[in-house]
Amino acid sequence: MSLKSLIRKAKHSYEPPVKTGGEQGGRVKGDGETELLSLQPQHLIRPPSLPPPLGDVKTVCVVENFTSEEGEKTILSNISSSVSRFNPLRGRRTQVWGGQVTAEGLQDAEKLPQFLETLAEGLVSCGAFQAENKPNHVLVNEYEPGGGIMPHTDGPAYFPQVAILSLGSSAVFVFGRKATQTPSGDIGETAERPKETLRVFLPRRSLLLFSDDLYTDWLHSLPSQREDCLDSDVLGVPPSLEGQSIFRETRVSLTVRHVPAPAPTQVTAAGAQIESDAAGASGTTVTDNAPGGEGKENI
Repeated sequence: MSLKSLIRKAKHSYEPPVKTGGEQGGRVKGDGETELLSLQPQHLIRPPSLPPPLGDVKTVCVVENFTSEEGEKTILSNISSSVSRFNPLRGRRTQVWGGQVTAEGLQDAEKLPQFLETLAEGLVSCGAFQAENKPNHVLVNEYEPGGGIMPHTDGPAYFPQVAILSLGSSAVFVFGRKATQTPSGDIGETAERPKETLRVFLPRRSLLLFSDDLYTDWLHSLPSQREDCLDSDVLGVPPSLEGQSIFRETRVSLTVRHVPAPAPTQVTAAGAQIESDAAGASGTTVTDNAPGGEGKENI
């Protein structure tokens, strides 16, 4: 049999291999469908109470080692194996789980997969979210080493409580108070309210929580840089790392939030739709790659 015939026969008889476990993610069937690995509750810590806030800001804290190394491996495996969900962007790529965020609320809602549902339940159990506002939406960002995102806000479509799980690499996260308007109408710093900046250290496998005014009145960002200096003004740095520099590797962040469902509508006799009294309670702007939030896409 000729070489061409052998190659042709191999192509027709080839079946994709079945993979189990490992860092490449779940069990891959012959038809290309991927079974995601299960995240066990014991892979997440259950602190008796949340840690104290950082610095003078009362609405931000960091929970170290929120997930175990095994939990991190499971989450990263499931993300990397969900290839069809990736949306490539400059310096990073994203995944959206739970549905699409619109000006009216969460559209095309979908049930979170088991590993993200376990994460959402863990956030309720540790007191980061109330049960009635249980997270139902997860934005995944996979950053190239040194990749980042511009200062932005997430907008009012979300409930003003954010949890960000950092996997794969540590980094320094930056908050900056929004610019204010001067009496002359210019936008910028004022003597009464100068521009403020908070820099927060996010260790690998840590959970960042922020809410309320830090969500509504501040921008947040991840500077695009290969190296982060842990200076004295960086909050949450352990004494053993003070003054040192850390080099970023590929970092995966999971931004976990609650998005209210769209307000119900009423149909009049003429067929026109009228929003119910509940409509607009969470605002009419939108985030996540859509108009509404200030700046770029979410972290």
